[in-house]
Amino acid sequence: MSPPLGFWDNFCLVLSQSQDKTEIAHQEVEIPEEANKYLHNVFLFKFNKRFTKDPENPEPAWRVVPREINLDSVFSIKEQRTVMADNTISYKNRIFQILPDKYRISFAKAKVEVEKRLDESIHIKYKDHPEPISG
Repeated sequence: MSPPLGFWDNFCLVLSQSQDKTEIAHQEVEIPEEANKYLHNVFLFKFNKRFTKDPENPEPAWRVVPREINLDSVFSIKEQRTVMADNTISYKNRIFQILPDKYRISFAKAKVEVEKRLDESIHIKYKDHPEPISG
């Protein structure tokens, strides 16, 4: 049994089986710019008309993200580090010093989570509390 086809697989399959490929040849579309123009101005309209259907339930399926969920943190690359005796960690050939805060004076030997976010910023967390860092 073959795996289910994704959108682009279906799209290419439909294009290969459709009359549109002969239309493309008939219109002497030879360069990618002309093919893209045909694709956006003609083919996609026909494709959408053929395969679009109204949803069974017109109510939107998305939900509002709760305030307590930080999407910047959710969509980050996370790695665990152990804090060294001098309250520093090494991450990607950089040394970060973890400053004391109201929870702990020293973070030596503590396990922390380093987050590299989509904006390339680095955040270090200890037990779900964001910790101030300097690099």
